Amino acid sequence: MKIWVFAGLAEALGESSITIDLTLPVKVADVRSALGEQYPEAKSALQLCFAAVNQKFANEETVIYDGDEIALIPPVSGG
Repeated sequence: MKIWVFAGLAEALGESSITIDLTLPVKVADVRSALGEQYPEAKSALQLCFAAVNQKFANEETVIYDGDEIALIPPVSGG
């Protein structure tokens, strides 16, 4: 499963997309948990990100199916 990441999270992980191996369907919470295990240095940043599935904001219970587009978007900061 390919997950798009943006802004500071992409910088922290060193790439704009990451791939994890999960059996679908899964929930957003499962994806976030798996990423936290794969990238422990970014675990706290991952918890703060908004999730989007198919370009719509998603909650932790949203189910992801084969072919869905997943993105993690850090909160906007600044003034």
